[in-house]
Amino acid sequence: MNDALSDEISVEGLPPSVRVYNYEGMDDFSQIMDCHITRLYASLGTFSLQRGDSKWAGCNDDNGGGDDGAIPHLDSHEEDAGGRPCRHSQPLNNRTCQQSSDGSQHNRESLQYEPGSQYIIFIVDPRSFETEFLCRETIRHTRLSYNPFTHILIAKMPVPAHESAIREFDLIMQSSMENAGLRKYLGFWGSATMTAPDGKTKEADGAWGPFRPPPGSPKTPSVVLEVGYSDSPAKTRRSSHWWLDPARYKANVAIGMNLNVKKPEITIDTWEWDPTTCRPKTTKHMVIKRSSRKINFGPNIHDPTIIIPFHQIFRRPRQSNEDKDLVIRTQDLIEFAYRVWNIQFGEME
Repeated sequence: MNDALSDEISVEGLPPSVRVYNYEGMDDFSQIMDCHITRLYASLGTFSLQRGDSKWAGCNDDNGGGDDGAIPHLDSHEEDAGGRPCRHSQPLNNRTCQQSSDGSQHNRESLQYEPGSQYIIFIVDPRSFETEFLCRETIRHTRLSYNPFTHILIAKMPVPAHESAIREFDLIMQSSMENAGLRKYLGFWGSATMTAPDGKTKEADGAWGPFRPPPGSPKTPSVVLEVGYSDSPAKTRRSSHWWLDPARYKANVAIGMNLNVKKPEITIDTWEWDPTTCRPKTTKHMVIKRSSRKINFGPNIHDPTIIIPFHQIFRRPRQSNEDKDLVIRTQDLIEFAYRVWNIQFGEME
């Protein structure tokens, strides 16, 4: 992998350990994604890997051997006593999903979660992206972002805790809308694909906006959510900032959420665009932790709530007392954290 590509990946906020592939068609893409999803889920203990289980074999990046190279889907229960390797293309930077040369079971260390392993990078030319990605339905188990200038396609593989956080936060948003009397005026955009004026394409983890924006306002979400699952929030922060840039997407509020891989800890940041500095500014930073069976908010958080101003949501000033800010309460955040951790770490008291 050349230095220029390494620099581009670094700019994207991803660690150098993230695997990079040349795009060689949708079949090859699907096989790579299935292998890495299986591997990622195994490292998180989502299912156990035993010798003779086709999921255990995953892939060893060996283009030879095996039978038909079929890759098991996550919901497959097919047993393969031989542990077939899969026949997808090789990564540009290093080998992945390695299997011992003698076919023995992976050691425990090899199955640990690696920083950035929620992501895979593909080098895709703009024509292929337009014809083979934009024109098909959402690809299973992925969120995509694409830069037509660098040809970098980043595929993010949501894990169960990630998906739980998205769903639970949307429920909190709906409840807060109801409390403020705004529910019928706001819509949930989900992970719809958005293309910015500069041609970059991205899928948020969650997005909300008014059904009827004011005249002259963009008909796009005003509030966007990005959820990361790692030890480092750099990629989540960069993705959140992307939505706020007026030259790109023009969202008004970005919410970044990072789930710690190893312990019950969730970092939440909110940002708005600062026109004086032409940069995003932090409007809230909090860390939700569990210790000694108690929930703690830090650092130095005296008011553990999230407030999204009315004018930022609806892109217009208040006009009556019924125009209220959207408030996510402390108890909402506590219940949210417990629900996500129950999925991530198992039942918690």
